[in-house]
Amino acid sequence: FKRLKQNFQLHNFLGDNQNAIKIQIWCTLIADLLIKLVKDKADKNRKSKWSFSNVAGLIRQHLGTYIDLVIFLTNPEKALIGYKEYRPQYQMTLFKT
Repeated sequence: FKRLKQNFQLHNFLGDNQNAIKIQIWCTLIADLLIKLVKDKADKNRKSKWSFSNVAGLIRQHLGTYIDLVIFLTNPEKALIGYKEYRPQYQMTLFKT
């Protein structure tokens, strides 16, 4: 829970009833799991490892772009060379199909 408290805003809840607080905590746990999956996938192909807070911050900054996140985290210097507005034609790239 230390990672959740440090990287997600759980100190101010959006609702005041029990159901709203449960929903916000579940959404935070799902976001934590997805960021952990991206971090682990990027760390497999890289010598130095990313910290969880750096990956979470980069994801926050690149939410509106179409950069392939795993390629960007694997080799950030080369990922943006020749970057154009790229719109991928596939979905669910985190999981093998």
